[in-house]
This record gives sequence, structure tokens and C-alpha cells, in this order.
Amino acid sequence: MNAITVIWIYLLKSIEQILQQFPDLKYSGESNINITGLGSDSRVVNPGDIFAVIQGSTQDGARFIDSAVNRGIEMIITQPRSDLNENLNIIEVPLPPEKYEQRLLEISDFIYGYPSRNMDIIGITGTNGKTSTAFMIKEILTESGRKAGMIGTVGHFIEKEREIALNTTPPALELNRLLGRMKQEGIEAAVMEVSSYGLKINRTVNIKFSSAIFTSLGRDHLDVHPSWDDYVQSKLKLFSAINNDGFACFSAAIEGVDQFIRRLNVPVWIYGITGTSVDGTGFPLHAQKVDYSGKIINTDTLGSVIDIGFQNQHTEITINLPGLFNAQNALGAFCWAHQYGISPSVTAKAIAKLNLIPGRMERVKCTKDYNVFIDYAHTPDALQCLLSSVKSIINVPSAKLICVFGCGGDRDPGKRPLMGKIAEKYSDLTVITNDNPRNEDPREIATQISQGFSNPPTVILDRQEAIEFALSNAGKGDVVLICGKGHENYQIFKDHTEHFDDREIVKNFCGS
Repeated sequence: MNAITVIWIYLLKSIEQILQQFPDLKYSGESNINITGLGSDSRVVNPGDIFAVIQGSTQDGARFIDSAVNRGIEMIITQPRSDLNENLNIIEVPLPPEKYEQRLLEISDFIYGYPSRNMDIIGITGTNGKTSTAFMIKEILTESGRKAGMIGTVGHFIEKEREIALNTTPPALELNRLLGRMKQEGIEAAVMEVSSYGLKINRTVNIKFSSAIFTSLGRDHLDVHPSWDDYVQSKLKLFSAINNDGFACFSAAIEGVDQFIRRLNVPVWIYGITGTSVDGTGFPLHAQKVDYSGKIINTDTLGSVIDIGFQNQHTEITINLPGLFNAQNALGAFCWAHQYGISPSVTAKAIAKLNLIPGRMERVKCTKDYNVFIDYAHTPDALQCLLSSVKSIINVPSAKLICVFGCGGDRDPGKRPLMGKIAEKYSDLTVITNDNPRNEDPREIATQISQGFSNPPTVILDRQEAIEFALSNAGKGDVVLICGKGHENYQIFKDHTEHFDDREIVKNFCGS
């Protein structure tokens, strides 16, 4: 499905209605203007929207007024200032910055008809597994006959229609726009990936969740969180935003899970899966009690079959997505669905239908006699889970596991040698390459990754050459994992962004 940018032209509110609802606003402009939305991102606002000027920590939103006008904007909302184009229709909010942004949210809620109050919103957080679990739950909701939407890393979906995602968890005003559009389209439930950073800076502050899931907990985003505790506490903020009649699901693999759930004021259900990774550790179970227990019946490069025990019942489900971690994600989706009131048979049918999640252990079809997968793994935990899981399901005795990966620039540098150590432990051949170097020197990033190796790894900074080198060294039954970028079709450098798609490189090299 190709991503499209949607222009939403529903008539929602008039300027008179907004001024009546918020009498402290000061307005100068035409009186017969109708409003279709409110947003602060000049790249996605549309004709009929109000463009909100926000003074950020590094940039002044007024710089983007011309860009918004070029997209058809005729009205802006701002704090009082004297440097604005007098030809624009201007709403002034006479409040200090901290109250100004809250008022913008209140106005947005009013324009869109308080969308988060009119549908079930399911929040999913966790270091890894958010996207896959979100896709599974959306599929389950659809199979159960409900109209479902999804907001997340690979796109924002309103049933089968997709909008490009600029953030995993969009800024609060953009989030309201998406939920408002879902409400207009009759969406009954929205599944939302909720990032630690989004929670930390209050992007979901005006949303009450009907339920929430915590999929996993490992090192990530320590470039924006000053400490591990800040990262964890940001994640846990999601669960204090659940409605009083809601519930939560936690993975038993989360260290400290029992301590976390004691703080919550809603029912919590724990899920955990047993299985064996190549190093014999299997999936950890840190909870004293597991409500939904999964047992691996079979697993290979095509997927897994698991038996789920719960409330004196058993259900067998087939997951047509490879990797034991996908069995873990499916168990989390099953746990949530059962508590939501969806029958096990409907859930099993929905999960079995799902055979592709973009950039998540995504098989790339090719004419060669080896397997190639693209995955978004970009954290130590994700890489270890991926490599150990794949190592355990390679069914050709002499087959090799070949891993291509890099680390993003301007992101937590402490994880780089950790990921190098993990790659060397599980891979027969590792090729270190570029990810999104951003403002950093790619050679320095590769050097930091290499510090985790006991023997010098192969380093090929040109990502296309690195992928082609890995493929040229693959033989019958081998598995080539290309990690880090997943669904992304671009590469970010210091002074430019260029098109780059791991899938295209593979298909051009080995045919499809």
C-alpha cells in the first residue's frame, strides 16, 4: 500500500463558534471563515486549518508561517506578538507559554468534537514490539467487526488508508487531528504506539486510554532521557492515563514487572511465553503470576505455533511471522483481546491472517536459495532477541547467520559497543555499515560499534555495498538479516536526506 497524504475537508466549526466557546481569545480578521482543523506542523496543515504558532526550545513556529500559507492556510493562532503579516486572520491567546499550549489543546478538542472521548484508545508502549503488537490488535479489531484505526511508527491508518508518519507518537495537536478524522470516519477503536519521549513531553496529555500494553523494557533513547529511571518512569506514565474502567497488560519478561503493577489502579493481566533461544536462556519470566501462558509447539523461518493457557482453557494459535519474539507479541495481543471481550477463535483467525508487518522481520522474496529479512532492530535488546531467535530456527546444519547493521547518529552512543558484542556472539558474519549518521561521522560510529567485538568486524560504510557484500557471501540455507532501518525508505546525513530502501537493494541484487 502506498503512503498518501490525505487532505481532510470536513466542515467542523466556524470562527464564531470558537470565539463563543473561548471568550478570552482576541480575533482580527474575516468573520465568515469556517474551520476544518488546527495544527502546528506546516508540512501537514491543509486549507481550512488554523496554523498554531508555537515557540519551541530551538525554533520559533513563526518561521514556518509562509510554508503554512503556501499550503492554503488563511488563519493563524498565536500568543500576542507584533511581527506578523497583517493580511492574515489572527487569533491571539493572551496566556503565558505553559497555559498557551494547554489552551491550544482545548481549542483543538472543541474543533474536532473531543475525539478521544468517543472511541476506545489502546496505548502500546515498550522498548520493542510496539509496532508488531499494534498491527496484530488492529487486525483483531477488524476481524471482530469493529472499525479500527492505528497511529504508529510505520504510518497512521484509518482502516486501510495510510498517512505518512513523521513521529511514532505525533505532537498533541497532530494527534488530535488524526483522532478527529478517525471519529469523523466512524472509527470505534484506535490503536496507538506511545513512545517514552512522547510521554515525557506530554504529547498524550489530553487522552484517556481504555487499555494499555507494556511489551518489553530495555535500553533505548538515553540520548533524550537523562537516566534509566527517567526512561522507565516516562513509560509508566501511560498507565496512569487509563480510564477507571480500563485495564492493562504487561509482559512477564519485563524485569521489575511486579513492582510496576503494584502502583496501578486498574486490573493488570500478565502474559509470558516459554521457549528456548540459541543460548538456552529462553524468555525470562519475572512475574510471580502469569495469567496468559504461551508454550511453543513449533517454530521455523515461516512462523510459530503456540498453545495458550488461560483461565482453565487452552487455545492454539498460528503466527505466520517468523521469530519467537513475534510469538511473544501475539500472546500479548491475545491477552489484550480476551480482556477486551473478543473471542479466542476470532483472535486466532486474525493473527493467522497477518503475514507481513513492514520492516519487522519482513521477508524479502528473492530467487536465491538463502533467506533475507529486513528488521527495524536498533537497540541491544531487539538485536539480541532477533539474532538469538533466528539462530535457533535455522534448519540447515551448516547454514550461516549473516547480519548487516549500523547505529543511528545523534542517538545513545553507549549502546553501540553493546550491539557489536551481541552481533559477534550470534552471527557467523557481521558487516558494520551506515544507518542514519545524521550529524555524526559514520566512521566514528562504526569504530564505537567495533569496540564491542573481540575480533575486528567487516566494516563497509556504504550501505548498498555492505548489503551486496553480505548477499554475495550467503549460501544455501543461510539467513541474511539487514537490521536497523526496517520500514524506512530514506537515509539521513548531516546536510541532506536521500532515498534508500533496503528491500530495493536486495531485490535488485538477487531478483524477486
